[in-house]
Amino acid sequence: MIFVKEEPLYLDKNENAYGPSPKCSFVLRRASMRLFNSYPREAVHKLRQRLSEKFQVDESRIMLGYGSEDILKQALYYGLLPRKRKILLPKQSWWYYRGLADELDAEVGYYEIKEEETQYTVDLNEILKRVKESQAKVVILCSPNNPTGDNWKVSYLEKFLENNPNCLVILDQAYWGFVPEDNSYLQNFVERFPRLVIIRSFSKYYALAGIRIGFAFIGDHFKLVKRFNERYLGYNRLSEEMALAAISSENYYQQVAKRILKNNRQMINEFRKIDGVKAYASAANFVFLKILRAELLEALQNVFEKQTIIVKFLLKDPWENNLRITTGTERQTNRLLRVVKQTAQKLGLYNG
Repeated sequence: MIFVKEEPLYLDKNENAYGPSPKCSFVLRRASMRLFNSYPREAVHKLRQRLSEKFQVDESRIMLGYGSEDILKQALYYGLLPRKRKILLPKQSWWYYRGLADELDAEVGYYEIKEEETQYTVDLNEILKRVKESQAKVVILCSPNNPTGDNWKVSYLEKFLENNPNCLVILDQAYWGFVPEDNSYLQNFVERFPRLVIIRSFSKYYALAGIRIGFAFIGDHFKLVKRFNERYLGYNRLSEEMALAAISSENYYQQVAKRILKNNRQMINEFRKIDGVKAYASAANFVFLKILRAELLEALQNVFEKQTIIVKFLLKDPWENNLRITTGTERQTNRLLRVVKQTAQKLGLYNG
């Protein structure tokens, strides 16, 4: 079989391949030197105001940061100092949580995200049990979860919070927005649960990973973090203007989200036609897979390397022969699936 080598295809970082809205591009086209040689005046206030209007959360409960990672790190430092405090993390999730916990010399425990036939799920009762057993002071929840793509139900979140009023709860929602959802719970939750912070990002849904702006909705207990986090001179002016333009482009992003979910379904359906592959439902802009046949895993590694198709292979504990593939554009998705199908056919594993 002969493959024609094309341009590199990067599907490993969960970037939004469709890019930001035309309004964001317009910000760049009309950018003047004043965006670079003068300090911000109103943009930070405007950005909080627009987020408040969009999500119906009081402006005083909105915190900004240099990406959601910045807010996550500040929240963890606040919750885990003094050192040796206990934290509970999702075992099947982002490795960076453990990295930050180790940085703070925390005592780390885990709860499981359970694998089912077609999706990963949370067992709420089991997680509540683990929190009680571990006596954790801080708990991280990730929804949608990276890399498994599963989403917490709002009713599950509410029950978890009601049962753990003394825990600092960090709800990482960096991958929000791709699945239609009712955001009306946000204000209610941060009012009722003072030790809760809900972290979101402009990186994924809004396709602005490079501008490094994140935001969070905070309960009363995190207002000290917000005061510490305030920037008298604002953030990067260009980033602020781009974020404002993104919030004003909801129709564009809703259409992009629909296309991403369509491409998700296409990938999942095609991978499920291959013997020895499990493809899991995803509420984010990526698909998570398990490869059960060693010869297929090896063949995919080889052909992806030859074709410069970069995906995330997850082969170490807690994973075993897993892949996470960012959902690209229609063209990128078709290219990826063409290579995968040809590889599976060569091994006699394709049943489409």
